[in-house]
Amino acid sequence: MLTWLFPFEQRAVSILSDVRLKKPYSSQILRAASLAPDSSALIRKYVQCIKPPLVQPLDMECYCLALADSSLSAAWDYVKSFKEDDPMRARLWKSVLGWSVLRTCLLQ
Repeated sequence: MLTWLFPFEQRAVSILSDVRLKKPYSSQILRAASLAPDSSALIRKYVQCIKPPLVQPLDMECYCLALADSSLSAAWDYVKSFKEDDPMRARLWKSVLGWSVLRTCLLQ
């Protein structure tokens, strides 16, 4: 991680911790965080600190892929938190699998 980015992440999570922003804007905050240079870390910190309700499929997918960027086992644990018959579980599993295959191909 770039050393100059760390203060940015701390400040960003601090600003986004405002209770007034928590519920109505969590999807927009996740979209904005995904534009940051180290978006995965920022998304993970935001969700783990603020604990916004992830109700939109894109929000869940965004968080799951941010977890996968850090730890595939953390992403898999998140996927397993959904019931087996939940269509979101299959969607997240496909996203993580596609992400890991793409990352493997790019690293070779």
